[in-house]
Amino acid sequence: MPKKPKLTKEQRLALDCEWNRLEDALESEMHELHPVRVAVGCILYQMKVFLKKWGLSKGRRGRWDALLRKHDLNRETVRQWICLYQTENKVPPEEWVFQPGKPTKSQQNGQNNTPDLSVLTSQCVTEIEVARENGKHTKDQSPEQRMAVECVFCLTLEEKRRFMEAVARLGTLEATQRIYRSLVSL
Repeated sequence: MPKKPKLTKEQRLALDCEWNRLEDALESEMHELHPVRVAVGCILYQMKVFLKKWGLSKGRRGRWDALLRKHDLNRETVRQWICLYQTENKVPPEEWVFQPGKPTKSQQNGQNNTPDLSVLTSQCVTEIEVARENGKHTKDQSPEQRMAVECVFCLTLEEKRRFMEAVARLGTLEATQRIYRSLVSL
């Protein structure tokens, strides 16, 4: 891979200026996109309710999959738009056609997305080895008996970007410890 040329101060400034302009343009369009997503979610919600009422959402007589294929719509994206509509318009849970925040299947392999077990290390604690038997995690043999804990954050795109930058800056161990301490000290 060829080396990237070293940029002058002026070039870096121009690069940052162009990047900021592109980010501003994206944010401007994203603000306009949100109401459109809600409106499309409303129409799709009404279609799903209609199909469900008349027994036309699944099976050989089902029209939902045909609709998604006809309009080249991604199933997960459609689900997200409908959930956005349901949430923003305070649709009662008994009238939901999709559960907001419900875990979905991975598109790559049809399996639920699950985190890999990560082991924390520090200077004062030796690394904890977690054994696997037949692909399953076994009990931690360390005196602390640590275990992996899955954590899901619901963030905006900007919050996610800032969060990931902070984790990269602090390192995963320090970030995990700070999150833990801030929650436990409440």
